Amino acid sequence: MSAPARPAAQTYNTSMPSADSLVRLHLSESPFGASPAAVAAVTGELDRINRYPAPEREELVQRLSRHWEVPQEQIAVANGSDELVLATALTLGDLDRPGLVTAGTFPGYLAALERIGRGAVHVPLDGPRVDPAAFAERLPECGIGYVCNPHNPCGTALPGPALDTLTAAARDSSTPLVFDEAYHEFGPPEQPRAKIRPGDGAPVLVLRTFSKAYG
Repeated sequence: MSAPARPAAQTYNTSMPSADSLVRLHLSESPFGASPAAVAAVTGELDRINRYPAPEREELVQRLSRHWEVPQEQIAVANGSDELVLATALTLGDLDRPGLVTAGTFPGYLAALERIGRGAVHVPLDGPRVDPAAFAERLPECGIGYVCNPHNPCGTALPGPALDTLTAAARDSSTPLVFDEAYHEFGPPEQPRAKIRPGDGAPVLVLRTFSKAYG
């Protein structure tokens, strides 16, 4: 059997007129467009676009605090998860130790760690899933860990006991652990999520984003 010749791959980007008609799966963009409520809110802000926004994003932090029942001082807002990934890589844990990531996951963690010279240790996946026991075992030797849950791109999610195992490893080793839950809204309502428990001593951070589920 012989495959027909394929044309050279074409690179698409937002500067091309045809980009809006494409479903760019590698960027996980919503094919349905932004929420009408989000569009209305943005449009309503155009009258004061000549002013800088509040640098502390107080109103957004207050609303997130009420929604998640988390103290305001435990919430940080940034221009996308990538900014928070880089900020955590720059500031948290033993900066002389590499970060810990899983193989075949979102490349932003590795990019941030490599860019600042920390480097990274890779834990193999267990099939399409994160191996919580293997990750927990390696965490104490690293300076910080990143777990994408649900996993990008496999789509698998960790059960509650696995999240507890990873949180305990962070607490026992004092190694910061970042759970990236960018795709949590794509799972069922009962899907377990990482929880920040004030006072338990676990250095855990949880990332969420408006861009995936809300376009």
